Amino acid sequence: MPYCTILQVEGEVKVATPFSATTEPTDTKVGEVMAETDAMIDSVLRAKYALPITDAADLLVLRRIALALTGERLREIMGVQTQNLSTDQQYVATTADKARADLKAIQAGKMQLNSSPAQAYDGSRSYARENGLTPVFKKNEVQW
Repeated sequence: MPYCTILQVEGEVKVATPFSATTEPTDTKVGEVMAETDAMIDSVLRAKYALPITDAADLLVLRRIALALTGERLREIMGVQTQNLSTDQQYVATTADKARADLKAIQAGKMQLNSSPAQAYDGSRSYARENGLTPVFKKNEVQW
């Protein structure tokens, strides 16, 4: 699920012309950057929370993080294309750094979302566990 919209990204990046097929970056490229950012956020959240996140307050937090990280990537792309890297890079870097710090805090459990926690998973798949079977072990008997 996308954490922000292309209109919100346009507001974050403060573009004069809305992204389209004829702008640089194109609306397709912006969509790709948004999808990559969402995937990165999901990869961090997946360890602690059941996805997709649906709590309204959580989505506001994640939207702010997604906008900061997407905005940083797009400004880098736009800066390179226009050869103007000093536009507002300090603000962008600070905002994106705060967003990354928030993601690390969520990952470390220092910042918690209201959403449901992820189902406990020890890293191995088990037919017995997935099908609700209880293993039976017998002493002094060859079982396999």
